[in-house]
Amino acid sequence: MPKKTILVILLTLVVITLAISAGCSRSNGPTQASQTQATPVTTPSIIITIPDENTIRLHFLSLKKAPLNETETADIIYLQEAEKVQRDIYLFFTQRYQTIPLFNQMAQAANRSMSVDNVILERYGLPNPELQALGTFNNKKLQEIYDKVTGEGSSPVNALKASATSEDLHIADLNAAIGRTDNDDLKFIYNQQLVLSRNNMRGIAPWIAAFEPSYTYSPTYITPNYYTSIITSPMETITIT
Repeated sequence: MPKKTILVILLTLVVITLAISAGCSRSNGPTQASQTQATPVTTPSIIITIPDENTIRLHFLSLKKAPLNETETADIIYLQEAEKVQRDIYLFFTQRYQTIPLFNQMAQAANRSMSVDNVILERYGLPNPELQALGTFNNKKLQEIYDKVTGEGSSPVNALKASATSEDLHIADLNAAIGRTDNDDLKFIYNQQLVLSRNNMRGIAPWIAAFEPSYTYSPTYITPNYYTSIITSPMETITIT
């Protein structure tokens, strides 16, 4: 084979090799960028306070017991199981995204809240709706909420956004239940849950900002002004007042 022909073949092989290398570099680019985006620039320092079960229980029992109407009974059952939804969502995300300690903190706080709230069931002789397996619920709406939120959490930041929507709804539900009862003992427990949910919102917002600084969560169930007032105010102390 003539030397000139051999030289042409070698040059062609070099060109092909360089082209393949360039293509690989381009295909790797988005993957590396995605990995970078999945890591927050800074890790927010957030502490979610766990409710003091004994103190809350004793204060609840010191309040007068009053008759329940059908609406109040339905609200108790619904909100009791809604606390399990919050707990199960955060346990799910705790296992999936272990680099975000906020999920575990919120799961532990919700778990304690579930235990605290049982004092309502004991006082009024109501069945406990929280006895289903993890991720399983009696209430169809609550099952759909759990499935939707966990399904939307396909990445750390998406899990945080979905969690914000879950808290958004829980806050709206609690405020609505407070407006439908004149029982001081129920209002007391619901307000304790509200403090916990507002604190969760305050914890979620900076974590979302750590992943996407330009993103602003837009509430669906509470007003924008209410949401802004929550995340721009400091963490609340869970008290018996």
